Amino acid sequence: MSRALRRRLLAVAVTAATGLTILAGCADPPSPTTPAHRAVMGWLVRDGQACGATAQEVREQAAALVDRGLTELGFTTLYLGCPGTALRGDAGLRRDLAAEGLHLEVLAQGQWPLTEVVSTRMPRAAAFRTAVTRRLMAAGPLLYSGPVAEMTDEVLADVANREIIELSLDDRRAPGAAINGDPDLWSRAIGDQGLLVSLTNGGTGEAERSVPIAALNLAGADSVPAHDVWTGTRLVSADGLLTVRLAASDSALLRIG
Repeated sequence: MSRALRRRLLAVAVTAATGLTILAGCADPPSPTTPAHRAVMGWLVRDGQACGATAQEVREQAAALVDRGLTELGFTTLYLGCPGTALRGDAGLRRDLAAEGLHLEVLAQGQWPLTEVVSTRMPRAAAFRTAVTRRLMAAGPLLYSGPVAEMTDEVLADVANREIIELSLDDRRAPGAAINGDPDLWSRAIGDQGLLVSLTNGGTGEAERSVPIAALNLAGADSVPAHDVWTGTRLVSADGLLTVRLAASDSALLRIG
């Protein structure tokens, strides 16, 4: 990363941290579903029906997390929306989970972070990526639901994306903001001087989406490098724009620099 670009990224990060708009013009305030919270990773045991999960369901989800390699990536917390029957008549449940490096957290229904769960049962992986992208840009939790053993390989690869996990745990918990009021274009400062930009295709067909470099306060950079965290694709701005081509309902998550 060039020294000039690093200075511009730092300026963006400082601007976001002080509560000013990232844009030279006017940006909509962020609209996450909750204020910024601590970083959270985990799995809700029962998809859409958090209450009433059984000990057997907990054990099955736990086994699948281990079998599919997700515990090694940090998915070690299983959530229940209420005690239900899971903790009755199975005194060894917590002990057995601990033996696998897992633990169980019981929350009240409607309590954060259960309000921000992303289901892995979405009919299209593109829509799943967009849902996760929106959570990340709002500095929300990385909390999934759905039968772990039944995830498609494509969704599993997205869940296991190491850079997505890294970004979700970023110490800077401030949410991003829409760019020029466009709900499909967001920017968020991360780390000491990092910047994320998300672009979403909200249409019904494949389309290009672009973000002006000037809108990111990087107008002085002739060529701004970035890579898409989802695909690994590297790109460089041209004619003052960063441009990606997206399938319907899909999102790109660009890490600048």
